[in-house]
Amino acid sequence: MDVPFSELSVEAQLLWDNRRNPEVAPMDQAALGFIFKVNIVSDQPAERIIEMFSVAEDGCYASDTVRNPVPMRAHLLVNGEEVAVDKRGEEIPDLVDPRWQYREDGA
Repeated sequence: MDVPFSELSVEAQLLWDNRRNPEVAPMDQAALGFIFKVNIVSDQPAERIIEMFSVAEDGCYASDTVRNPVPMRAHLLVNGEEVAVDKRGEEIPDLVDPRWQYREDGA
């Protein structure tokens, strides 16, 4: 979709309940919401820009990740050695593509 524009900026806000404390209440969902504003400067009609925005939002993996509960697995490596794995949600299969694996040489 070709929609020329001269400027684009994005402002994002994460609403977070920082009163949550694991000693006081469950920490299941401290994130309350995510708001972003996209500002586009363009000579194109607003309807065309809205259509482009809609298509982009439908295919945005970042928005999809925030919008839907997504399983998470965080690996902690210290000096190149995995020392902990924090899993949240359903099991996630290991990546088989070697380009995504940790390498000692940093490549």
